[in-house]
Amino acid sequence: MTCSDSRVSPEFLFGRGLGELFIIRHAGNTVDLGPIEYAGAQLGVPLVVVMGHEACGAVKAIKAVVDDNATFPGIIVRMPLPKMTLAIPYVSSFAAQNGPASPDPITPTIIYICCQLRRGP
Repeated sequence: MTCSDSRVSPEFLFGRGLGELFIIRHAGNTVDLGPIEYAGAQLGVPLVVVMGHEACGAVKAIKAVVDDNATFPGIIVRMPLPKMTLAIPYVSSFAAQNGPASPDPITPTIIYICCQLRRGP
């Protein structure tokens, strides 16, 4: 699973050709677990990799909505916030514990996603 905003192709990183990997792309890795469960249960995918990237615009935008009451432009403002907003308290807690040296919010977000994958539905 990788962010749709990422400029790096998983096939390139893992030395695979087109169609050799089951890739799920979604802004900020906010996809529900359904596609991942499908990949494992129906396609026999043996390994799930959650790939984040620095300066993720989706994660920063969601954090701004929650922390600063920001709004999205255009039709996006009418869409419900993705499930990633559930990770925001985790991100804020991580930042509070690590102070000004806190990493980009994507680091604790990826950790949160992996924890959700381990728990399952």
